Amino acid sequence: KNSSVLVFFKTPFGSFGKCQRPNLLGKKDLKEIDRVCKKERALFLKIELARDQNPKIFEEFGYVASKFPLAPPSTLIIDLTKTKDALWGDLSKSGRYGARRANREGAESVFHRNPTNEQMETYYELQKSRSQKKKFYIAPLNDLLSRRDIFKENSFLGFVYDSEGSLAGGKFFLGYEDQALFLNGGMNEVG
Repeated sequence: KNSSVLVFFKTPFGSFGKCQRPNLLGKKDLKEIDRVCKKERALFLKIELARDQNPKIFEEFGYVASKFPLAPPSTLIIDLTKTKDALWGDLSKSGRYGARRANREGAESVFHRNPTNEQMETYYELQKSRSQKKKFYIAPLNDLLSRRDIFKENSFLGFVYDSEGSLAGGKFFLGYEDQALFLNGGMNEVG
């Protein structure tokens, strides 16, 4: 009955769940969430509470408060079976502008499947410098490496370089079956 949605991302080992800004939850809702999590073999569930939600009820059910920004503000689903022209048409005006500008300025994207430790460290440093400047939390390097180690050939690291070959930004993706999940990204002043 609650208008919130539980979304699960399945892995070979279980699933990770999120529930973004649900309506106010009561004990009955939390019992149902617990039932669904068991059915989905959830290893982890992140619930972003509504502004007026009393967090005390969650403590009764064993939930722990976290400031770790796991759940993005929205989920974007892109059908990659569409043609290049159809995908381009689906982009927002600002998205098309950004892509055209990057092309004009000679930016180049390079993707690495199952990236090396050195590539992951480069990416981590890119994230770290940005997070320190903007004052937000990033997971430690070991977290990124363990995800890469679990997903192996289904982990992808993308780097963007400017026209002079300087690293400008990067994104880390995990794939499973027919899904590619954007995990996180980072950029520097060049980006």
